[in-house]
Amino acid sequence: MSRHEYYNREHFPRFIVNNGKWDICANETGHCAAIPTPDAEARGCKATHFGDARYVAVTLGVTVETQAAAS
Repeated sequence: MSRHEYYNREHFPRFIVNNGKWDICANETGHCAAIPTPDAEARGCKATHFGDARYVAVTLGVTVETQAAAS
């Protein structure tokens, strides 16, 4: 398996929701990434940018709380 050098759980540590083959995760500023599940990654799916907290809320109907929003 090859993980993405930026779109990974070290840079996007907060799990938000699973969306099929991808886990949607956020960083402390509310930027999000779609990170493939281990099975999806083994099948060739790649990690990528997934907008910001607002985009996740609109497209997936979930709330993403961030440190920036809490301040």
